[in-house]
Amino acid sequence: MRGAPVGLFDIAVWTPALQTYGAVTHLSVEIFNADNALAVGPAPSTPLVEVFVRHGYEHEPFTDCARQCLAQTPGSRTVVVASSAGLAVVGTSLVLEGAIVGAAVAGYALLDFPQTLLIERLARQGNVPVRELWAVARQQPPTTERRLVLYGELLQVLCDTILRENLRTRQFESATEARDEFLAVLSHELRTPLTPI
Repeated sequence: MRGAPVGLFDIAVWTPALQTYGAVTHLSVEIFNADNALAVGPAPSTPLVEVFVRHGYEHEPFTDCARQCLAQTPGSRTVVVASSAGLAVVGTSLVLEGAIVGAAVAGYALLDFPQTLLIERLARQGNVPVRELWAVARQQPPTTERRLVLYGELLQVLCDTILRENLRTRQFESATEARDEFLAVLSHELRTPLTPI
């Protein structure tokens, strides 16, 4: 849905919720708008994400997963798990009023205990020194794909709730502005004929 409501991805609204999600799942979340452009995140910044960011890696798995989520239809959206060289992300479409307005992607998770060959491949892909990546990766516990799907479902519920509440808040603010404008016009219209009296 192009032209989604202004402020739909307000950082002040999203970041605290994503920080809490990250504290529970140990995953970093990025929110993408309908044009697959980064709108919020990464929040929180996890050690694996920090290593890749520090070396200029473009979060390719995040954007690829977001692209898959954005290609879904609102009625048949599913949690997407995307992995490369043992490193995984999980994503979900963001649906508001029957239209996909964005995607939420969480990662990185290791699907298995770190192995030297996989870490070397990841280091080459991300242009990260192998020792630096190995030092961080060996501290990360592996996550099963089933657990990632559960994290994706939790992310979906969290994001749906934030979107609905954000929309309700904006509708309430809009209704309040309309009411105030109506009362101002009514007050002026009543005051004008009563002035001569």
